[in-house]
Amino acid sequence: MAGAGGALGREIVSVLRARGCAVVAAYRTPRDDLEKELRALGAEPLRLDLADTDQLARALEQVEGAIFTPILTVAVPAANCLRGDQRAVFFSSNNAAIDAQAEIYALLR
Repeated sequence: MAGAGGALGREIVSVLRARGCAVVAAYRTPRDDLEKELRALGAEPLRLDLADTDQLARALEQVEGAIFTPILTVAVPAANCLRGDQRAVFFSSNNAAIDAQAEIYALLR
């Protein structure tokens, strides 16, 4: 789960944990008590910058699927790191439908 540092991400972590899923809760920006909060939700915290595709690829090797909630324009490197059989969900309210013709939306479709 990339984006676990935000309110939406933490809510997704909570829902996944309530459904019995093991969750690696990735976040970019460290904040006081964030790792403690994610652990309290039952997730494994992971500081991760999606622009670091080597670290991202290593992290994705350890999981079955992924949920990404960052702004979609930074999602292309993440999509390119997925294994061929790996499922992922990408969404963001930050720029949803700002430019439906943008390359990122075509790639994600």
